Amino acid sequence: MSSTTFEFPQKISHFFIYKNDMYPRGGVVRQDNKNIVLLGATVNYMVGLSQVYNDLAVIKLTSTDHIPFLPNAELSTVDDLLIYAYKLMFSPYYGEIIKGNKMLAVGVIFSKDVTDKRLTYWIYDTENDEIRKIDLIKVDNLVVNYIPIPQDELNKIIYKIFNIEGAKKTLKQYLEHGLFTLDSYGE
Repeated sequence: MSSTTFEFPQKISHFFIYKNDMYPRGGVVRQDNKNIVLLGATVNYMVGLSQVYNDLAVIKLTSTDHIPFLPNAELSTVDDLLIYAYKLMFSPYYGEIIKGNKMLAVGVIFSKDVTDKRLTYWIYDTENDEIRKIDLIKVDNLVVNYIPIPQDELNKIIYKIFNIEGAKKTLKQYLEHGLFTLDSYGE
């Protein structure tokens, strides 16, 4: 009995087909109050990424009522698609969190959760190469200064913050079912 190893294609198409409809890879749909970045499809379901706390999880969708717009990015490899998904879902920026006259944190702010009584920030400390979670109960006099990160630097930081290789390992199980190959449409 031979064992077949499935590998990611060198180049992916910009679109995929699911149930006779065409979808853009990297397009975003909203389902169950969550944004989902569409990656591709197998015969039975679409595969996407959705935010779970401070990372992305691979999810299956059997339907959607929306066909999203083509993403404003050149996505020609699986790595391009995953980096784009992380940028889109987390929008990382350099930031300073200041309360009154006190600097609470400096680093790459990549996630926040806001409720009536609490703010939670996930911050990547570039100097110490560590991720910290900051919970703020009283948010009076809070200032957050955001500074955009140049794209080439942001791509490198995303690999440090997020588990892209883990996402790829999870996605590999869908390759034998046609993800990125049988679902391709165009180029």
